[in-house]
Amino acid sequence: MAKFKFPIPVGEESPFPVENIPFGVFSTSSSSGPRGCTAIGDYVLDLAALEKSSLLERIIDGGNLAFSKPHLNTFAALPDSTRSRTRTQIAELLADSSSTLWKNETLVDAAFHLQADVQMHLPIDVTDPIAYNGRVSSIVLSKTDFRRPHGVSKGDDDVPRHQPSRKLDYELEIGMIISKDVPFGDLLRPDEVDDGHIFGFVLINDWSARDFQGYESNPVGPFNSKSFVASVSPWVIVPEALALARASPLHQKENDVQPYLRHASLKDTIFDVDTDAYITRAGADKQKVSTSNLKHSYFSLAQMIMHRASSGCGLRKCELIGTGTISSPDSEYPDNSVGHTGCLWELALNETREVPNAGGGFLNDGDTITFNAWATGKNGRRISFGNLTATVLPAL
Repeated sequence: MAKFKFPIPVGEESPFPVENIPFGVFSTSSSSGPRGCTAIGDYVLDLAALEKSSLLERIIDGGNLAFSKPHLNTFAALPDSTRSRTRTQIAELLADSSSTLWKNETLVDAAFHLQADVQMHLPIDVTDPIAYNGRVSSIVLSKTDFRRPHGVSKGDDDVPRHQPSRKLDYELEIGMIISKDVPFGDLLRPDEVDDGHIFGFVLINDWSARDFQGYESNPVGPFNSKSFVASVSPWVIVPEALALARASPLHQKENDVQPYLRHASLKDTIFDVDTDAYITRAGADKQKVSTSNLKHSYFSLAQMIMHRASSGCGLRKCELIGTGTISSPDSEYPDNSVGHTGCLWELALNETREVPNAGGGFLNDGDTITFNAWATGKNGRRISFGNLTATVLPAL
């Protein structure tokens, strides 16, 4: 008797309804290795199994099927029309009780897994990092705890020393995964950047050591203060899932920016994506400390990508570009019980006031930070990015 039956249960508040169809990479204790998947409700659907059974368009690269690889780079590099068609196929297979998926009980039992029973992996093999991070080696998956970093900062006696950070902070960002090369030496205009340039979006925590940053910024800018770790959420949310959440940047007006950044129109150049940040102080309950929205970013997503390439440096598939800290004006929110900025430096004004609800200032050993983000999609369903979380461990 089949373990899984149509329909897969998806609650009204589920982050992963059929309107979402995110992409990720998972493995199980009994499987041959990491491979591509999607999420539906509380379950993971093995896309490599569907691909091998010819239920999806077969995308062969180097002799291997795209979803059989331990990362999504091959799939991410496909034309957006192919990625969209694959996503539609997955949704149709899930939603139709008479589909070839549900007619094959053996495949159904092999392809579905409870999310709680699987191990998630970084969804892409990152080719180039977010700007200030500077290190692909320190981009890690959600739930990867890390030790308080060491770096150079001045003590109370104003003498610089190499020591553990005393001002450890988080930064709530959304990351864009590039899906189309821009050749070295080429330039882009914002209106030339479309959904074909973006495979999808993830949450990023661009952890920062503010004391190191202060010392490094004069005269050369952030270096070790940003490079020690950046956490990434496991699910890639594609632009198509966010289509109904398109918006215009709140603050930018036409022609406010340099000519090389100007859109013909700012309409629909960013997304209405809500974000929340939570702190669980060691020994205390989890507390919501801020809420903000991507649409309050000054620059559009295309402008961010275009500026990155504006020097002629080029872009490569599966680069990860962060939006920068997502903060919102207090005037946009009637609820003043939480803050509306995406880092502790802004929330606590460099420790001149308490962090809302959680108290204190910068992060202590044992503190856990959790982000989530969501938009409203088709049929009014919540299109969630899932959680991004990690805990600060004591320095060595």
